[in-house]
Amino acid sequence: MTDKDIFDMADSYADWDDFGRWMFSDSDNLLNFVAAIQEAEREAILEAVEELTGMEADRHKMFSEGYDHALYHIRQVVEGRSKI
Repeated sequence: MTDKDIFDMADSYADWDDFGRWMFSDSDNLLNFVAAIQEAEREAILEAVEELTGMEADRHKMFSEGYDHALYHIRQVVEGRSKI
């Protein structure tokens, strides 16, 4: 995610004060904002892992299997991350 993406998301969950700072009306809004960022990051990583899976298939079989195995574990870690 870019800074712009985060700022755009913040507009959905927070208000701006007179000094240009985010003001969350309550803790639920803040937690929902954090959860939205986490989910967007999780989805971006899983999409990248999916694109990379099988990429090394044209190389040595042992190398490509190890590569895909590592990507599988990355996917498991990302999917296993707790959500707020």
